[in-house]
Amino acid sequence: MQTFRLDFEKYKKVRRHLVITYVLLALVALGIIYMYVGEQLFGSVWVLIPLSLLAVGLISHVGLTKRIKFWEGFEIALDDEGLIRTAPESKTIQVKKAEFAGAREIKEGLVLSTLENENAMLVPKQLRDEDYQELKAILESWPVQSA
Repeated sequence: MQTFRLDFEKYKKVRRHLVITYVLLALVALGIIYMYVGEQLFGSVWVLIPLSLLAVGLISHVGLTKRIKFWEGFEIALDDEGLIRTAPESKTIQVKKAEFAGAREIKEGLVLSTLENENAMLVPKQLRDEDYQELKAILESWPVQSA
């Protein structure tokens, strides 16, 4: 049985995008607060600024923590029967070789199809490059079933 995991070098880019998103969210929150309170900003409403920044900070911490747990726990296992994808807080997805109906490549990776489900599983490009290419070659060698 072979296992494939996500590449931590690629996580740095994902984390950077998430941090930028949360910073933009904080700026939008500050803009909305200023828009609604305007001149009252120096009254009792000033408390909204640190509270909104604290809320965005907590949301970003939870989001980044969940993403790293997902990244660490994500695994695609290849055995004689097919592929099994496991990830934290997600259901296990299995694509059996006997039900494999093809794969197509999109920007995010390979979308695997079965006889029952056209979009059964995504093999993400965030795998190590060698692993992604190896898995792609293996899947191309699988016989395609038709309904």
